[in-house]
Amino acid sequence: MMLFLPGVTMFKRLLLLTSLILAGCNVYHPLTGGVGYTDVPIGPNSYEVTFTGDADMPVGEARWYCLVRSAELAVLRNDPYFEILDQQVYLDYGSYYYPGNYGAVYYGRGRHAYWGYGYDPGYVQPYALPEVTIRVGISREPGPETIPAGYLISEAAKRKVPLTPGVSERAATMPSQPVPLPPPPPPMFKSGGVPVPPPGPAPATQSE
Repeated sequence: MMLFLPGVTMFKRLLLLTSLILAGCNVYHPLTGGVGYTDVPIGPNSYEVTFTGDADMPVGEARWYCLVRSAELAVLRNDPYFEILDQQVYLDYGSYYYPGNYGAVYYGRGRHAYWGYGYDPGYVQPYALPEVTIRVGISREPGPETIPAGYLISEAAKRKVPLTPGVSERAATMPSQPVPLPPPPPPMFKSGGVPVPPPGPAPATQSE
């Protein structure tokens, strides 16, 4: 049996994997390179917050980062609560094409396996980019639908999210009781037309 590892050369695959790992360690930051958050004031006590995720980031994770940024905005104003006024979830499908070439190929299996030189076929890798936009109102007093900013900040700190300097210290003095978060709305598709989910990742090609 001969196993072709999909992609380009082994060295390039290692570089790509390393860059993805490093990028995945910190996706929470102001919008840079198509990934991160933006926030725009839309009133004296309200903001529109958007978080755009990277390829194949779960929608729930992108929405959570959007809520964390909303909590940061409340804390930076010294207000302990915020409320979701409106929210939208978008998905944009696309695909990358990785051309094939000649390079390192893994032959056989077990003790008799070895590396050789052969053709590494190209493949198409689909992706889905999530984008979550939430309009929030900032409040000093709790209400029936408010969320304690301190709760989300403490959860983000536990997950080692790189928060804005000073936010954790301010949030430590604010209410942080856990509350159930409102469910997200159904996603909408930015590409237009009838949405068709992309196929799964291309499997490794095997040849006897």
